[in-house]
Amino acid sequence: MRHTIESFLKKNNFNNALSVIISLDLDNTLVVRKKGSNYVNKKILELIQNLTKSGKIIFVPNTGRELVGFSSFCKEVASFRNAVLGSGSLVVCDGKEYFNKRSKIGKIQLNAFYKAIKSGILPFVDLSHARGRTIFYNEKMSKYKDLLFSQNPSEWFHGNFPPAYPIHSSKLKAMPEVFRLEFPVIKSLVSHQSLFERLSVRQKNNLKELSEILRLKSGDILKDYVVRRKKFFSDKYSEDDAVFARFEKADTICNKGYGLRMWLDKSGTLKRKSIILHIGDSDKGIVDDTVIKDALPESHLIMVGKNAKPHNRKIDLCLKGDVEDQLLLFLEKLQYFNKIR
Repeated sequence: MRHTIESFLKKNNFNNALSVIISLDLDNTLVVRKKGSNYVNKKILELIQNLTKSGKIIFVPNTGRELVGFSSFCKEVASFRNAVLGSGSLVVCDGKEYFNKRSKIGKIQLNAFYKAIKSGILPFVDLSHARGRTIFYNEKMSKYKDLLFSQNPSEWFHGNFPPAYPIHSSKLKAMPEVFRLEFPVIKSLVSHQSLFERLSVRQKNNLKELSEILRLKSGDILKDYVVRRKKFFSDKYSEDDAVFARFEKADTICNKGYGLRMWLDKSGTLKRKSIILHIGDSDKGIVDDTVIKDALPESHLIMVGKNAKPHNRKIDLCLKGDVEDQLLLFLEKLQYFNKIR
């Protein structure tokens, strides 16, 4: 934790490594969201492109974004043929997509959500899956239409929004494997109030409240899952009116680390001795970058910015300060070490 960038690179022999895999978080690490939905510092992007020319260093975006968000990034910033998406749920290896079975949401859980839509308890659910995203809604949807796709900046979609179908559509039976559900929790709906109150103050362990909404007989049905608050963007609704919830497999079952391990396996890199590095910005919140270490204890973890705890034992190098400045500084030092090999 007390390493400088130079001592960290020297200690881990970066200049003599045969290959270096750099797993890189997107939002609020590479992408500075306060400057734009896909804003990347030009100098940082140039460094990434220069570092990959030798073939020794491979950058693998490792993000909570699903296919829609990642496609938007590739369209506006740069195309990457390798990535870990959906916090480990999807892997892109040399342009081919692979679904991580660890992230699959079960039929019992999916059916509970579908029943909640049919009965009017939930107005709609936004499902992320192996082919993109799909929304299913009920007849009350019109009242909440302004919340559709509001979990993400509208720029992500470039005017081409994912499909939305009524819950009784035959499309439901043809759905590919699902790894994430997002849905609005409305304060004015009585059945939503307990979950709304907990998510409003960012409480964890909200499965009991979700079980009540879904009218499940046993809370054990959701024991392998987690429900968290998800940020949303709306001109009509404020956070006093509604919040978004994200439902997916628990971090202990599927996370960025398991996704990266799957990518390493698909790429053949797992069979070679490589330095594996992950750069992220946070060890808390909806996506905790330190979970990388759970699946890949041999990896090195660098945190940039102000959100990480310097004394977190999972973190190998903590670069406090402005995210752009610290990431730029690290990549400049890495380029120097790469040149002196």
